[in-house]
Amino acid sequence: MWQVRVAALLHHLFRFDSSMQLRRPIDIPIGSQIRYLFRFLFSLLTMEFILHYMYVVAIKDAKAWSGDTPLELSMIGFWNLIIVWLKVNSYLTGA
Repeated sequence: MWQVRVAALLHHLFRFDSSMQLRRPIDIPIGSQIRYLFRFLFSLLTMEFILHYMYVVAIKDAKAWSGDTPLELSMIGFWNLIIVWLKVNSYLTGA
């Protein structure tokens, strides 16, 4: 797994020509960096908003879903998945 990660990292950091020789590092345009910054901030703020105003994580942790309808259970699961996706997305774009 380490070799796969290093190969993927090298592939993204350096351009390879047909003979697989390393070239100079790729410059990331400032516009792309700014777009990633806005994406990170949007994901982070959305996650914080959901965590503060939707209590699906507390419902999941306390197992307080007894008596809920199947639709409510599916919504609890759906929003928990969205929160996990936002956490991963914030971590990946912020790294």
